[in-house]
Amino acid sequence: MKHISISITSWPAKQIWLASLVILSFLSCRKPGDLGFEDESTTTHFVDTLHVEMSTVLMDSVVSTNLKNMFIGTYHDPTFGRVVASSFFQLRLSADSVSFPSDAVLNDASLVFYGTPSYYNKEGRNYQLKYHLYQLTNKLDPVRDYEMGDTVSFDQTDRLQTTDRTLLDPAFAQELFDAINSNKQDEFDDLIKGVAIVPDTVFSEGIVNYPLSNFLDTSFNFIELNYSFQGDTDMVDTVYRLILDQGSDRFCHVSSDRSGTLLDSLKENGDEIKLDKHYLQSAIGMRLKLDFAEFENYFSQFDDVQFNKVELELDVEDEDYAVPTTISIGETTGVNLLDLGVIEGNTYYFRDVAAFNTNSFMLRKFQSMYDDGDWGQLLISPAFDTEVNRAVFSHTKASPGIRFKIYFTELEK
Repeated sequence: MKHISISITSWPAKQIWLASLVILSFLSCRKPGDLGFEDESTTTHFVDTLHVEMSTVLMDSVVSTNLKNMFIGTYHDPTFGRVVASSFFQLRLSADSVSFPSDAVLNDASLVFYGTPSYYNKEGRNYQLKYHLYQLTNKLDPVRDYEMGDTVSFDQTDRLQTTDRTLLDPAFAQELFDAINSNKQDEFDDLIKGVAIVPDTVFSEGIVNYPLSNFLDTSFNFIELNYSFQGDTDMVDTVYRLILDQGSDRFCHVSSDRSGTLLDSLKENGDEIKLDKHYLQSAIGMRLKLDFAEFENYFSQFDDVQFNKVELELDVEDEDYAVPTTISIGETTGVNLLDLGVIEGNTYYFRDVAAFNTNSFMLRKFQSMYDDGDWGQLLISPAFDTEVNRAVFSHTKASPGIRFKIYFTELEK
């Protein structure tokens, strides 16, 4: 006969298991082999009281090539320091080899963006953004993976007008107009290398996220050139748009100056700090490192363990500023960030859709750490593709802010 017992180390969880206990008591009277255990005895456990050590670490560079969003702006945070985000772009023709009429006259050109604030107050704090438009001196490398700390050279002459910041300087506008005329994309790129959009660090407070449209969508994020030509009877006014979209070669540059803050000692990749609080920041590579020493001690008492389900809850401090909408957990190499945590209220939840989900990264990772006897570290990282936000966590042994809920079966021969 198959023998089953249940061990629970969390009082609230006992109620969850009562129904299962009744069912298992009936199942245990079935013939050996019906459930495939033969003469094995099994003990099912639930534990959520194991303490995980947490620290803040700079880990790995963040690749920012060809994101689906561009970020422009700056903010000064008392804990995270001064953050500056700029975007570098190739301009895309909305149609190749457009020939303007020989008498076409350019009237003006404007830079049009549609975006939403990324780093902002949850209660709707106003933000302000002033930026400069610069012309690149070299084309972007289409095969290079640019990272957050990378930059490229540009002519530091602002191509926007001083009085109306939406309008391009007339000389640059004419340069664009001439480069468009009768040229294909590669010919245009040889003439206009690209542009850099850089925030003014004095007059800006906030980072704005500009989602990029699919290829050749001229409805938002573009440079609009207004020109006129003589029609059959009257002057005709029309427009041509250069596009900033997902077909453009592009990358974002995000830098952080933490001088004089609690996080001042985090300067190079691999730097780590343990404080009473722990910190996460999008785009900068500031992540949470989890150490499982206590888990190793606990699971060493079992001869053979099969993990059934692993869930994680992570409480974030309630602050004025918005936090990342999603975070991920994965290897300390920064790859295999397979499980996403979604925030509900002030807690991030990493949940399996169903128990015994073999596709869960955490489930497979816990099993491999146990089987290999190597309980290393994992990283929690913020989402970046849609935001440049930050979050603060409190976590001590006396007052845990992170909880692993682990369901596992002990097999005894």
